[in-house]
Amino acid sequence: MVPSHFCRSHTTLANCSPLCSGGLAQFVENRNRAVELNSIQKRLDSLSPPEMSVLELMVAGRPNKVISTELEISLRTVDRRRSIVLEKMQVDSAPELARLLTLAETAPAI
Repeated sequence: MVPSHFCRSHTTLANCSPLCSGGLAQFVENRNRAVELNSIQKRLDSLSPPEMSVLELMVAGRPNKVISTELEISLRTVDRRRSIVLEKMQVDSAPELARLLTLAETAPAI
């Protein structure tokens, strides 16, 4: 068994001492989660207000034509903003975007 202060990136948590494998694993998991949530928040902050409006309707499951009508913009503008939202949020589809936002909303406080 490896002492906890020798745990390195090439050492698995299973090889570490019980203190290392328990406490460190939780610490690393919490830190990774915090980094992920921070990344999601930065991506959301990069969206303009019109892009955010499209995002909200996308996640609500509205088709592009309905989004166009509700926001009083052209269908082409919806398509463009939708593409920008997916690109900025680093996802490939509306369901993936919804999943990402749901994970961020339901994340426990760290």
